[in-house]
Amino acid sequence: LILSVSFIGLAITGLALRFPDSWWVEVLRAAGMSEEVRRWLHRGFAVAMVGISAWHVVYMVATGRGRTLLRAMLPRPADVGEAINNIFFYLGLRREPPVFRRFDYTQKAEYWALIWGTVVMTITGFVLMFPELTTGWLPAWLVRVAEAIHFYEAILAVGALQVDTRVVAAL
Repeated sequence: LILSVSFIGLAITGLALRFPDSWWVEVLRAAGMSEEVRRWLHRGFAVAMVGISAWHVVYMVATGRGRTLLRAMLPRPADVGEAINNIFFYLGLRREPPVFRRFDYTQKAEYWALIWGTVVMTITGFVLMFPELTTGWLPAWLVRVAEAIHFYEAILAVGALQVDTRVVAAL
């Protein structure tokens, strides 16, 4: 729940900060959500997402159940064969769908994409939130690079979520 709420909040506030002249941002502004409020909300949602992500890492590493789940989420060479067999099944070239273990290849890909995206957004978000600190030990141009990566990773994440929810709704 925390991950979902923080993700949605980050998407709305982040896109509103990037596109402040959009019609829907005018609706937010009319509701009292100024740019300053959106900026602080964005940071608050980011802290919530980083916090729940840190909790997740601790859970996955420090508990027996977490380690079991983590092992089950690791990609295996057999995932490639299962993906191919699944494609054959949907093309009608195979009568039975493949039998998957606890998590299939699509669930693993989604999970690791979430992990990767969260790491990328956390690092680039930190650079954007603390540019003076970052440029104290890294070249200043990395702030602009972080800004571009942060924006396009956000677009990718929101787009992926949109596709996932449409696929689930169609099923």
